[in-house]
Amino acid sequence: MKLKSLLSGLIIGLIICSSNGFAEADKWTQKADMPTERGYFATSEVDGKIYAIGGMKNENSIGVVLQTTEEYDPILDKWVRKDEMPTERAYLSTAVLNGKIYAIGGVRFGLTPLSKVEEYDPKKDLWTKKDDIIIPRFCFASAVVEDRIYVIGGATAHRVEGNFGIIESTSSVEEYDPVTNRWTEKADMPTARYDFAVGVVKDKIYCIGGRDGGKAIDDILSIVEEYDPSLDKWTQKADMPTPRFFMSASVANDKIYVIGGHSGLSIVEEYDPETDKWTRKADMMIGRGGNSSCSVNGKIYAIGGYNHSGYLSTVEEYDTGFGAKNVDAKGKLATNWGEIKSNG
Repeated sequence: MKLKSLLSGLIIGLIICSSNGFAEADKWTQKADMPTERGYFATSEVDGKIYAIGGMKNENSIGVVLQTTEEYDPILDKWVRKDEMPTERAYLSTAVLNGKIYAIGGVRFGLTPLSKVEEYDPKKDLWTKKDDIIIPRFCFASAVVEDRIYVIGGATAHRVEGNFGIIESTSSVEEYDPVTNRWTEKADMPTARYDFAVGVVKDKIYCIGGRDGGKAIDDILSIVEEYDPSLDKWTQKADMPTPRFFMSASVANDKIYVIGGHSGLSIVEEYDPETDKWTRKADMMIGRGGNSSCSVNGKIYAIGGYNHSGYLSTVEEYDTGFGAKNVDAKGKLATNWGEIKSNG
């Protein structure tokens, strides 16, 4: 009888724990603010900690480009200031390779694209210069597959025609080998675009949404294209339900979560590459674009960004319901065509 009672207690306990865990899924919770209000920056996760790098903030109604690096510990819900990135920049992308963060491209001021690549070692809190990308770009995306970094698409130039700012977008893809410290060109993405998001699932890269550029009023895209680095081949997939740009993406349990977007969207949509289907999830509490996000232990952290109230420092944690393997998306970018000045 004692054994039966004990087993019954264990089963009830497991049911309660499972029910509690399930109840928390698909829910957003507010966390400690990032010290710096900013948007159009990048984040990457290393050893369970999130690093927010670069971006823009307002200073006397002017956009200031940042070198700022801040580390967030989700367990302690605490932020710490780290060594500044050598080159101030916004609209950059970051990627993690062998425990190091690579800050790539972006702009300093005047929307002139950069080719600079700088590597950050979180253990040493130290930055090192690496080989430049071939094509300078901003508002692009990056991803890591099999010890290689892939830089994809983006904007390569900005010009003014009449009352409109025209952005030239690219479909170019470059691959970085950390052993040789060299970049090589790969097959172009079918759709030239910028301000899009990416997620990596089972060694394939998914490029989602964005804008196409090259004309006075850009199309807002819902297109999803899958890149297989092993074959150097692109395949079109099911469109995202909500066309958007300025959003971020993160991966948990082999599903991609696309978060926020232009005009302060709060929408979250989940993509399952296995079924090629999209599902609407719980909205963020605070709508935002130009935000970034990272996945850590089944939780996704939506950080900073921009909406009608200005640049944000707010952080929200989303429980996906999956506490096992998680991969954060690389290359979360957006663009604000306001006035920019150097902070250097």
